[in-house]
Amino acid sequence: MHNICQDLLAEYQELASLCDTLTPQQWLQRSEFYGWTPWDEIAHLCYFDETGLQSATDPQGFSRDAGLLNERMARGEEMSAVARKIRHACRGQPCWRAGDCCTAVS
Repeated sequence: MHNICQDLLAEYQELASLCDTLTPQQWLQRSEFYGWTPWDEIAHLCYFDETGLQSATDPQGFSRDAGLLNERMARGEEMSAVARKIRHACRGQPCWRAGDCCTAVS
């Protein structure tokens, strides 16, 4: 597990380096992938990494939150919108890196 986390941490560091090169306008630029922006992608990655960590460290909380997520999606809310709302406080800031699941495991 330690080696896997070290590999994931290296990938996060490489992603962080790439994100550091983006201008404010580039963070908001829509792609052909469902119209997602780079920020949408980062929010998506962070959300699922944090959810994966929660499933391993807090199974009851994970089950509760998964139920709430399913309710939101059943009402028609898209996964990308959920991730953006949850990670909105960090928009365009390096604080998304603080959620790195590998630092908690390694």
